[in-house]
Amino acid sequence: MQTRRSKIAVAAMLSLASLQLIAGRAAASPTIFVELFTSQGCYSCPPADEVLGKLADRDDVVALSLHVDYWDYLGWRDTFAQKAFTNRQFAYRDAMDERVVYTPQMIVQGASPVTGSHGMGLKDAIEKVHAQPDMATIEIVEMGGALKGKIEPIADAPEATLYMATYTK
Repeated sequence: MQTRRSKIAVAAMLSLASLQLIAGRAAASPTIFVELFTSQGCYSCPPADEVLGKLADRDDVVALSLHVDYWDYLGWRDTFAQKAFTNRQFAYRDAMDERVVYTPQMIVQGASPVTGSHGMGLKDAIEKVHAQPDMATIEIVEMGGALKGKIEPIADAPEATLYMATYTK
């Protein structure tokens, strides 16, 4: 389990924490990836949705709201829910040796689970990411409508996988 957990954490840190250029603009500090697993059927999720909205306003955070489908049994279907988001949350659970999934749950940088409405835990998880050393320098530039990237690992960095995704802010 430790190897799998490390790979997820390393992938998240490598892919986002060390970005040097985003759309031609230099990043002032590491970009932190925060995923909120939420649902329209979850009565305790609105405060976490609000916290995520505030995080999305920060320049150093990519904030994603991922609606899970396991609350749909309550009588209405979450119109944003996707099975892929539920599967992603379960994959985090397995990789981190957790026993349960829940909403609202935030995963910070692919490694730190936090209850979505707990501001202090979230603050601590973000500060922990800022304190980590860079694992690589990644440059991404647009060339003729396509993105081109260059990755330079820092000496002794573990092997990792880089994942890229598009999202709507």
